[in-house]
This record gives sequence, structure tokens and C-alpha cells, in this order.
Amino acid sequence: MNQERPRITLIQYDADLYEERQIDRPEELETCLRGTARCWINIDGVRNTELLQQLGRLFGLHELALEDVQHPGHRPKVEEYGDHFFMVAQMVEAAPPMHVAFGQVSIFFSSRFLITLQERPGRDAFEPVRARLRSGHGPIRSLGYDYLAYLLLDAVIDQFFPVMERLGEVVEELELRLLKHPSRKELRQLHILKRILLRLRRNAWPLRDMVNALLRDESGVVGRDTKIFLRDCYDHSIQILDMIETYRDILTSMMDLYLSGVSMRTNEIVRVLT
Repeated sequence: MNQERPRITLIQYDADLYEERQIDRPEELETCLRGTARCWINIDGVRNTELLQQLGRLFGLHELALEDVQHPGHRPKVEEYGDHFFMVAQMVEAAPPMHVAFGQVSIFFSSRFLITLQERPGRDAFEPVRARLRSGHGPIRSLGYDYLAYLLLDAVIDQFFPVMERLGEVVEELELRLLKHPSRKELRQLHILKRILLRLRRNAWPLRDMVNALLRDESGVVGRDTKIFLRDCYDHSIQILDMIETYRDILTSMMDLYLSGVSMRTNEIVRVLT
């Protein structure tokens, strides 16, 4: 078993308190179930089997969900296990020149705790949420774990927008090159972009279903007030899907443009030879 050393960060907060610190021993997290302050436990590095088993015993996490945490690469999903929810999502990040990095984040939340486990340490989308907790602006410190879970999920979804903007710039540049001088290099880049968009679609489409499932929750873990915010989250997921489909249509048109350009060049060569 891989026992890499994880990094455990505990954020405790309420209307008048904010404290952020590193945890050396998982046993220290037991205070989260006894105190009055809310606790957000974040773990960077998910390969430590012993730690996951300790979390499972301490917080009553289902063993099947813990298996999904330890083996990243799952499609986004949300599952209900009695008194808590388990969510899996993929965080995305654009990397030049034409690459998109994916990293799984797993979220457990109930009316008593919230735990995030990240595949890629130090490269999450949650810093704006931490900043809001530190500043204490708005209702974030007064509302429950369901509202915090909404903010984290919204941060994951919003991370798609800069990636889509970057891809839009790449598509535009590629289209100009195709008009001037179509070549096999542009054809390869077309195929790379189509694969990237396909993977983005596979991860964005289930996000919409995740939000929809939380909106339909009848267990009481997700409050009525939080569901109002989740509707906005749902709208963002629809916008992302629309952008992905638009770019896919543009790439299809660009493929036709490339084939037309190659055909015209071939006809010109044949005419000259004739």
C-alpha cells in the first residue's frame, strides 16, 4: 500500500472565529465532532490507505466512497450515504500551449462536517472560498456545511470558464492559420482540440446532473436557502456545456475548411502539371 504523507489542513470557523492550521495526527480531528465551531478538513494527497480508514471510522464514511477517493479518474457524481453526501468532481486548469490538466477532488459533507480530499496538492480552486472565510464578509460563517459545499462546487464549475476562454483563443488562432495555409500541423492541432473538448464534455455534463440531484435532495442535509444558490450553479454548468458544443461545431467547420483548402491546392497543382 502506498503510504505517502498527506497534508491535512483544518479550518475552524463560526460567526466570530476563524482559525487555520496544519494537523499532524488524524486523531486530532475528533474535536471537530465535539466542538461548536464548524470544521472544514482539507487533505492534499489521497493515496494513504491508513488515513482514509481512520477518516472512515471517525466520521462514518462509507467504504465504497473511500475506494473512489483512493482511485482517481472517476466521472463527476454525487451519492447519498445515509446522513452524508459524497461528491466527486474534476478540477481543470489550462496549460500552454494546448493542454488541460485534470485533478480529482472528493467532497464529503453532512450537517456535522465537511471534508475535501484532493488528488493534486496545492493546485485547487478553493482559495476564493478560503478568502471569504478569512474576511468574514457575507453569510458564509453563519450558514451550514451545505452552503460551504455549494461554494466549493461552484468554484470547481467556475474553473471551467478561463479554460474555455483560453481554448476559444486557440481555436481563433488556428482558424486564421487554416485560412492562410492549411497543413498537416493544423490538422494535428484540430484533432488535439477535439479530444480536449470531448474530455471536458465528459466532465462538465455530469456536473449538471450533480447539481440537479442536490436540488432534489429531500433528506434535509441541503437546506432550502442553499438550493436557491445551487440554481445559479446549475445555470453555470449549462453555460459551460453550451460553450463546449459551440467550439465542437466550430472545429467541425474548420475540418471542412481544411479539406476544402487541401482540395483547392491539389486541383491547382494538377492544373499546373496539366
